[in-house]
Parts: sequence; C-alpha cells; structure tokens
Amino acid sequence: MAQRADSLNSRHCGIARQIADRLQQATGVRIVNDVVLNQVIVSFGEPGLDLPERNRLTEAVIETLRSEGSIFVGGARWREEWVMRISVICNATMPADADLVADVILDAWKAVSGSQE
Repeated sequence: MAQRADSLNSRHCGIARQIADRLQQATGVRIVNDVVLNQVIVSFGEPGLDLPERNRLTEAVIETLRSEGSIFVGGARWREEWVMRISVICNATMPADADLVADVILDAWKAVSGSQE
C-alpha cells in the first residue's frame, strides 16, 4: 500500500512539473514556487506591472477557468500577491493530462490578457 501511495505521489509531482514547464514558457505567466510537490503556484502579468494589476489579472484568469468549468483551480494570497493554486490530486490524472490542463490555463490567460501568442 505504501509503495502504491509513493508511486501515485511521484506521478502527481511529475504532472505538476509538466504543467509548470508548459506555463512558464508563456509571456506574462510566472511560476512562483519551486515545484517539488504536487502544487503549482502561478501569477499572471508582466513583471513591470504593479501588484494590484497583476492581482487583477490573476483573479480574472481564475474566474475564467471556474466559469469555463473543465478544471478547478484555487486562489490564494502568497507573500502579498494573489496567486492561482493548481493541485494535482486526482487518482485518474495521468501525465498526458498535463498538456491539456496547461492548454486550458493558457487559453484563459490569452482571453484575459488579449494576447495572440
């Protein structure tokens, strides 16, 4: 049983890293944490933007994703900044799902930012 849990945890951590790797390639998307567990913490907006504007953009991406409904993400305050939390926890989530999740998030970011990237 412990070996199965370790395998599942390892898979979830790998999927979280895959998602983070995809997201951080996009302009205006910043991975805030070192992805060593099953959590990815994301902030949206160019580095030169002030904190209230980055917070607004991040909240808008979260709301867009919640309204769209294909994935669930949460929001949280991280060191005075509003961030999006992604937790990879579902037993059915497989490595192939990482790109699908990243695509949905990037589509929401494009819709919020008006980016054609």
